[in-house]
Amino acid sequence: MPASIPAGFMSVGTAKGLTPGSSRASIIALVVDVLPPKSSGTGTFMSTFTIKDGDLDSEPWKGLKIRFVKNSEAEVPAPQIGDVILVRNIPINHFNNQIIGVSAFRLSTPWIIFKKGSGLNGRTSLICHPPDTRATQAEASHAASLLGCKIPEAASAVSVPAAITPKTTLASTTSRGRKFTLIKDVTCDTFVDLIGQVVKTFPEDYNRFMLYITDYTTNNLLYTQQPPSDTANFGRDGDEFGYISHARRQWPGPYGQMTIQVTLWHPHCQYARSNVKENDFVLLENVRVKPGRDSGIEGNIHTDRIYPEKVTARVIHDNENDPRVKALVKRKIEYWKQMKAGGSNNDEPKDQSTRNKKKKKPPNQKEKQEDKKTQQVENRLKPAIPTRAKHDELNAHVRANKPTVPCSPLSSILHNESHNNTSPDGIEYRLPFQNLQYRSSIRVVDFFPPNLEDFAVRYDVESAMLSDAESVDEHDDDDGEGESAMRRRRWRWEWRFCLLVEDGKPRLRANPGEERERMQLFVAEADAVFLLQMDAVNLRKDPRSLGQLREKLFILWGDLEERKAAKGDDDAFNEDDRKASTAPPFVCCIKEYGVKVEVDSEMQENDDAEDDMLMPSLGWERRFRMFGTTIL
Repeated sequence: MPASIPAGFMSVGTAKGLTPGSSRASIIALVVDVLPPKSSGTGTFMSTFTIKDGDLDSEPWKGLKIRFVKNSEAEVPAPQIGDVILVRNIPINHFNNQIIGVSAFRLSTPWIIFKKGSGLNGRTSLICHPPDTRATQAEASHAASLLGCKIPEAASAVSVPAAITPKTTLASTTSRGRKFTLIKDVTCDTFVDLIGQVVKTFPEDYNRFMLYITDYTTNNLLYTQQPPSDTANFGRDGDEFGYISHARRQWPGPYGQMTIQVTLWHPHCQYARSNVKENDFVLLENVRVKPGRDSGIEGNIHTDRIYPEKVTARVIHDNENDPRVKALVKRKIEYWKQMKAGGSNNDEPKDQSTRNKKKKKPPNQKEKQEDKKTQQVENRLKPAIPTRAKHDELNAHVRANKPTVPCSPLSSILHNESHNNTSPDGIEYRLPFQNLQYRSSIRVVDFFPPNLEDFAVRYDVESAMLSDAESVDEHDDDDGEGESAMRRRRWRWEWRFCLLVEDGKPRLRANPGEERERMQLFVAEADAVFLLQMDAVNLRKDPRSLGQLREKLFILWGDLEERKAAKGDDDAFNEDDRKASTAPPFVCCIKEYGVKVEVDSEMQENDDAEDDMLMPSLGWERRFRMFGTTIL
């Protein structure tokens, strides 16, 4: 039994009962769980471990968690499970709904680690900080009594060194035996890692979130999903005109035994509720496969007993180069190609019949209201800016980041002297581009494409994951309205347009007859979302978003769209048109970058024949892009 607690120290249970934020504790206790010390990459070091001085047979997380965050690695203790640690005057705080002792940065928290000796002498070794920290006889005796306590093997198996083989336990075998598995290879009473595409989601309650995922492989133990029937699109009985909007959703596919139900519990369900959507690719780790409630098998991800806040479910982003996701995409494309070509599945005729019936179905009340709102948006006049800015007055409704950076005229950006360079051999040349950022006052004089409906473009996310040799033609999988959501490709819409801008300096400062410098300024992706405060959608099918976009851009460039439409100018930028723009100037952030281009031999010969003072573009094209600018 451990000796009595020395004077000035308290038990772990007493420390956990202190008032967080205003209390400190001195503790001598046994380390029952550790996380390896790590560096944050910014010069700070962190160590986290859990201590107990009683009830050692219970779960490790019922102890007191201790965390050190210091600027020096020497100040951070690195105990192992089974060591005894002494800490003096560590603050007690509340973090993530649990009591934790935290010693951060400049706070001095002396500590001593008592390690049980090995070999014949069995002497206890000490590690301490600061180096002059000493333990009294009573403190050392209490630590020695704790060193003799036995830790349950289930806890000690968590962080044993690789050279030691722990006793076989359920926790260790399931963790080490778990591996990535295709759905077709899943069996009952196993722990597996799964990668799949989300077919449907069901937020059961606060503590549960249900997913149906598929990787387009077949398992005979799964429930069989049937294709939709011919009458599936006709609403509920007695509701032939569709006045009840929340009718039961059809199963979008794939059909057969390709989809497994996985229930996520805390804390995984909170992550999934906020981040996981249908059609997302997800990685689910440590899925326990068990018999289903009705029949077949299903999966569960429960709370980790060792690390209760650890989340083992995450969304796989489109730019991740995971070969397992690529293989899944190939199987998906092949599956729907076979479903479309084969008549035995009866999927295509049913889709066609439901399309025709959808056309005949009279609009319900909700659709009528939507049409009415859409008509109001289309008929709405262009909004007036609350205070119409004068011609040379900066637009107060457009704001740019980096306000402390002075504005540079376009001429100094386009003809930046920092691009001129001299090689060690004395050859002068000009760099094709540099990765630079500027801030400038500009005015929009033209835009491309000429139709706002084309400002948002779509691309196939799944084909982008594959190489050019692996991708498929667009005609292999069209995007019909009647087709299943799972059958259609994962099209994503992105903003992608270009502005022709000129220097926004006041006319009074311009010399008579002087032509202002002009620049093609690209606006795309996240920078465009920040500018417009809108996500990209199919503008040809969403008149409401098109109206909102038109209002936003009216603030940016005034009546430029009407004047461009009146001229019938559907071509790209007309650099010869130097008429004064009526759009108000605004400040924006501009970044310079380069795009790789092919240089043909004829162009290369012409470049070589030019002045030796300049070199060709070296296969790069200089471009400019707007960023850090938003319309209020």
